[in-house]
Amino acid sequence: MNGRKNFLAELRQKNKLLFSAIIIYLSINFATSIWGWQTTPFYIWAMYSIPLQPRQQYHITEVYCDSQLHIDPHTFNDYKRMMADYSLRHYVALTDSNYHLQDYHSFKKLFSLAGSDFTRLIYRINPTRAEINHYPEWLKVYLSQQSGKQINSLRIYDLTLQYGADGRPVLVYKKQLAAYEHGK
Repeated sequence: MNGRKNFLAELRQKNKLLFSAIIIYLSINFATSIWGWQTTPFYIWAMYSIPLQPRQQYHITEVYCDSQLHIDPHTFNDYKRMMADYSLRHYVALTDSNYHLQDYHSFKKLFSLAGSDFTRLIYRINPTRAEINHYPEWLKVYLSQQSGKQINSLRIYDLTLQYGADGRPVLVYKKQLAAYEHGK
């Protein structure tokens, strides 16, 4: 230890009350974890340890650039793909919810209770229909910059899949969410 005391030994000498509080906290956490109790939200592992039930249908989003599937997990860098994936999910959620944020109605109710100044704030938080409709053009530019290739057309599809009896995915429904052609 090179002549230095560890943290708890120094704390015991300088501040016995804080040292005691830390030891009591650690002891309680240790004892409750042995008994299987969950005492703090930081140590709740149960949310990760329940089996996920299979769903009847699954949704995935496909992006075609110049008639070719663009986002390939084996060739597209992860952080770049994540930006496209997350923004795509947000775009799909906005278009599915009549161009409102998921919590739009809760925010609107909460802000209306706080007064008229806050009610105007909800309109700043929620993107406009024009901003949302501009997304495919933004995505085309973003994907073009990230791939280093000029992209002239972009199509976004929402696919509904379910697993067949043989365990393979079967396409149930394919819906075009957006299309963007260069110059149109």
